[in-house]
Amino acid sequence: MSFKQKVILSTYYSFTTLSTVGLGDLSPRCDNERLLAVFVMLFGVLSTSLLMENFSLMLKTLSNYNKQYEKSQQLNLFIGTLKKFNDNYSVAEDQVK
Repeated sequence: MSFKQKVILSTYYSFTTLSTVGLGDLSPRCDNERLLAVFVMLFGVLSTSLLMENFSLMLKTLSNYNKQYEKSQQLNLFIGTLKKFNDNYSVAEDQVK
């Protein structure tokens, strides 16, 4: 096999292994190939874990970004409800704090 064919086959094997499809049409036959397959699988688990951690951190940051706005919006809704039940008289500032 040429080097290009080996690269294509190893890339195909890596993707089928890391995506947990594992079609079985390619498999390591000697100890060197098995050792390489183990490292590919461990690297895949590591990279997927890091990717998911970063994605989770991004989602957490985005959810915290609007919290202050949401709290002030809820407070305005609460004060508006108090005003409605108080015959449209404004609520005193010292009562809000």
